[in-house]
Amino acid sequence: MIRSLHRRFLWNTFLWSCVFLLAVMFGAYVLLARYTDSIVKSEAFDVLRYGEQTETHSFVRRGVPSFLAEIRQTKPDTGAEELEADDEIVFLRGDLSAWTEEQIRRITDGMLKSGDRIGFLRKETLCFVVDRSSRTIRIAAVDYTGFRSYLTRVLLLGVVLYNVICGALFLLMKLAEKRLLRPAERAWANQERFVEDASHEMKTPIAVILSNAELGVSEQPEETERRLSVILNEAQRMKLLITRMLESARIENEAHKRRSIADFSLSDAVTECALLFEEPLYEQGIALSYDVEENLWVRSDETSLKQVLRILLENAGKYTPRGQRVQMRVRRRFSRAEIAVRNEGVGIDPNECEAIFERFYRAGEVRAHTEGSYGLGLSIAKTMIEMIGGSIRCESDGQTYTSFVVTVRSVRKQK
Repeated sequence: MIRSLHRRFLWNTFLWSCVFLLAVMFGAYVLLARYTDSIVKSEAFDVLRYGEQTETHSFVRRGVPSFLAEIRQTKPDTGAEELEADDEIVFLRGDLSAWTEEQIRRITDGMLKSGDRIGFLRKETLCFVVDRSSRTIRIAAVDYTGFRSYLTRVLLLGVVLYNVICGALFLLMKLAEKRLLRPAERAWANQERFVEDASHEMKTPIAVILSNAELGVSEQPEETERRLSVILNEAQRMKLLITRMLESARIENEAHKRRSIADFSLSDAVTECALLFEEPLYEQGIALSYDVEENLWVRSDETSLKQVLRILLENAGKYTPRGQRVQMRVRRRFSRAEIAVRNEGVGIDPNECEAIFERFYRAGEVRAHTEGSYGLGLSIAKTMIEMIGGSIRCESDGQTYTSFVVTVRSVRKQK
């Protein structure tokens, strides 16, 4: 469905872009045609105004046929609407060889009958001006065939250009479809997988709770305590899952919000987190060691960064066998500060080091069957660290160790 909606949006955009472009080009052509008409009319006026001068007119110099004629009427009438049989047409300017006398009379008669002071004879491709200001009628005419040919060439060029631009838009839309749909499809697939995985994870404890509740009702009172204990454990497990899911959703929804970025001592923050986990890990038989560079300051969101560190330490405690170690190391690397949390004993296939940050993903057999693990912690950590401008990566040899490395922007403070 998401693919269909995006594709419809893209192709509707393409269609309306083509319509808009066609409207713009049509408007430009109409303006050009009107501008050309104004030029032709101006030239016709110039022929009338300067026609009797000895200098060759610019229009004539370009080889555009034009003429200036005077109608000598037997009965002078400046308001005449047609030629009389005895009226004489005298050429004042122009090449008479371009038109026959019969054509001239027919053209002139058509100009008078139009009743316009300035106008066009489309059939003859002539623009004319009729001067009735004196006792004789004078007519100037310009052949605009060359201008019409120019407009035709512009129109053909516009059609070619329109097809080229539409073709380029089509290719761009195809590329945009691939680039824009890929993240949308990935997000949709992630959402579907999230619902599937969440349903699967919640189905198991619900089934256990229901089965134990049904059996507890029918069994002897001495069995009730054991059944209630199972129900309590599974309910707590479900509560933890729902809490993590809600936390993951909340963090993603708040990803666009402005974070409280400030300078703080990373050395102190890491030491504080390490001290919080030192005792719980010791009780599990896991030794926690930390090597923290002194006076290391960073520019970030302290609360979010501490939560990420707690997630990494909690994750390390889950997958470190008894008798092994968890190590923390904090170092400055150029303009960045690097925090590494490494646990021994359980590795991750290097090919899964990217996928480990996806929701509900648990790499390997040991991680997949670890109690209380739902594959949400690392996803939350990655989202939070990216929200504050940092990055996180996973490193492992696949067998003996796993290390998570966080990098954030560091700042230098005077001691």
